[in-house]
Amino acid sequence: MKSLSPKQRQALEAILRSLRQRGMPPILDEIAEAIGVKSRFGAFRHVRALEQKGYIRRLPGPRGIQVLKDPSGNPLPPEEQVGYLPLFDRVTAGPPVLAREEVVDYVPVPAAWLGGGEGFAVRVASDSMAPTVTRGDIVIVRRQPVAGSGDIVVALLEEEAVLKRFAREVDTILLVSDNPAYALITFPRGEGIQILGKVVGLLRRFNGSVSSQSSQEELHRV
Repeated sequence: MKSLSPKQRQALEAILRSLRQRGMPPILDEIAEAIGVKSRFGAFRHVRALEQKGYIRRLPGPRGIQVLKDPSGNPLPPEEQVGYLPLFDRVTAGPPVLAREEVVDYVPVPAAWLGGGEGFAVRVASDSMAPTVTRGDIVIVRRQPVAGSGDIVVALLEEEAVLKRFAREVDTILLVSDNPAYALITFPRGEGIQILGKVVGLLRRFNGSVSSQSSQEELHRV
């Protein structure tokens, strides 16, 4: 394990302190202030060095930092490793799915849920998947372009993203709603559909807050 410079150690300690005290990683401006550098770029250089040395893993978004090791180089146990995913109120076509300006908050999830990959979270606006997923729930999505029958997926249909259960029959892809009031959507030969990711978890909070400090919440693996 490569040793840390004093500034790199300070940056890692600032990240850990923010996680423990506020429930979320700091942004670059906050890291810069904590370690006494004048610019976001100066903070970024130290954060990048932490990633290169294996102490953290960067995720999409300004607060996307997952701590892997403490300042002494000891790996954090899996149950303590947490990733912070950007939360979106909607999903749009192409790369904007992770556009910074569309992020409304950050959601802490066990890093193991993503299997080493990337992910994002989406607030559900429809009741088409009720009672499994209800309006206002937050789904945790692992980014992947394929799915298996029975998986709940976020799929892009032209310019519209939908949350449905994926199924395949011979050469036809089916998108099924758990709510029987919604019609089945079919795609012969799988044309006209893009899988953005598979739902791996669900965050249901009773007070409407997305604060990780809230005690009124349930996090479920799907």
